[in-house]
Amino acid sequence: MVESCQVPRECFTLEQSFPCVWISILLFGEVPVRKWGAALLVLLGAGLAIGVLATLRWLDSSCYWTDAICPGVRVAGEILPASADIDVLLSERARALSARSLEVSVAGVSDEARAFTLGELGVVLDVARTASLVHAVGHSGSCWDRWAHARMAERGEVDVPLEIDFDGEGARALLMPLKDATDEFPVPARLDLAHGGVVPDRPGHFLDLDDAVEQIRRAVFSGEGKIALRRLDVRAQVSREFLDQVDTREQLSRFQTFFSRAGDQENRAKNIDNAAAKLDGVVLLPHELFSFNAVVGPRTVENGFAKGWEIFKGEMVEGIGGGTCQVASTLHAAAFLAGLDVIERLPHSRPSAYITMGLDATVVYPLVDLKLRNPYDFPIAVHSHAEGGTVVFELLGRDRPARVTFGRQVLATRPFTRKVEEMPGLAANRVIRKQHGIRGYKILRTRTIAFANGTAHRESNVDIYPPTIEMYLVAPGTDPEAALPPLPEDLAPASPSGWSPFTPPTSAPLLAAAPPAAALGAPGTIPCADCPPERPKIIEAPGVHAPRAEQLRAPGRVVIGTGH
Repeated sequence: MVESCQVPRECFTLEQSFPCVWISILLFGEVPVRKWGAALLVLLGAGLAIGVLATLRWLDSSCYWTDAICPGVRVAGEILPASADIDVLLSERARALSARSLEVSVAGVSDEARAFTLGELGVVLDVARTASLVHAVGHSGSCWDRWAHARMAERGEVDVPLEIDFDGEGARALLMPLKDATDEFPVPARLDLAHGGVVPDRPGHFLDLDDAVEQIRRAVFSGEGKIALRRLDVRAQVSREFLDQVDTREQLSRFQTFFSRAGDQENRAKNIDNAAAKLDGVVLLPHELFSFNAVVGPRTVENGFAKGWEIFKGEMVEGIGGGTCQVASTLHAAAFLAGLDVIERLPHSRPSAYITMGLDATVVYPLVDLKLRNPYDFPIAVHSHAEGGTVVFELLGRDRPARVTFGRQVLATRPFTRKVEEMPGLAANRVIRKQHGIRGYKILRTRTIAFANGTAHRESNVDIYPPTIEMYLVAPGTDPEAALPPLPEDLAPASPSGWSPFTPPTSAPLLAAAPPAAALGAPGTIPCADCPPERPKIIEAPGVHAPRAEQLRAPGRVVIGTGH
């Protein structure tokens, strides 16, 4: 057995120890453990130390031991620069996202497209939450997970999504005007009672806000700049096939009112024609709720309406759709006398010239409506038409289950007051009457419905019509007492509350009689010294007409019934 390596001494130097080991193995077939073991261990330890140091240096540079963002991390597809301040960078992203524009249109509607910013739609980048996700790469989980995620980031395999908050309710509120502009209500089939047959129904289309919000959400993440919102198709409840089976042989009620087509009333008459035509042939299903505004639609030129005189805040003004209230009042009277349920109805601010108090109904699109409900178990058809100076409503159905009586009693009256304003430039011998005065009325209205089975139902309520102020325009410096006719004597007294118990009308004139011509000075005569001065001529303002008997002195009791 050889005890030591028979090789040159220089082989024992540390630098040459590793080759000497192999020489010994080749020459002698064994390793001298005692002499070479220490050298081999030194070499292995040195290699291990170098590996550890290299690993620690790599780990330090790859965010393993620090709080730094791991190199190579992507945010929404973009690599973060090595020196980036993540909070500043994400704040810039948030501003850019908020300012991004999204064009929103509605499928099937060519002229309705609106541009919104994502910020307006309620889209917000959560900077803090996104930044925390970026910092978590290589800094969360087990040691192995942290090392693995850091290596993946270095290879560009980690992409942190933007954390975006979306206020769906805010988007819904912003889209409501677009919905209002594009929604189309279904048009139910109608009976053509004038010519026979049926006018077919048309489906409606409604913007689906829930689906719209989801479309916006997807567009935010996909980067789309334009979206077309979808609408739901809604079938009309009353179809043509259904109306073919409707029985209209029995007249439940009929009511008519009168109007003028002459002079400045021409446009008002056209509005009455238009509104009555829109209601003709409408069918109320059993227990169905009917809305006047929903059927007649907005009072616009596009919907067939013209300017006409109407009551607004107690005064006669010219507005688009004037005359529609007369159609609503006539329909209300027919429905009232047919026994229909009156769900929503508002009286006018003054007695109407065309219908008795208690049967009128005012409508203002879209705020003030007339709503009726069919209480019977069979459909009711509305037949309306305007001919000459008359608008007529008939309600038709299978049966006439009840006889209805309307009663009206005046409980109290209230005198009107006078308002005089000076008008620069008006001639001293002229007075303009802007509005006739009409006393106020407090009435009790009742309805008795007698059914065919012998039972009866009675209902009552009070309507109040405030006084209508008498209004004049005079020249500056005019003495109203001398220039204007005196107020009627029966209007002067009033109780502290302003209302006085109703007194039956008398044969006395309602307005003070004008002075005789002789007292004012007849043509060609010299006025006497004691004669009262001539009053200025009163000119009616446009749209002003003298009150009718129902307005000036309404009868104390009125009874209207459908008979037996």
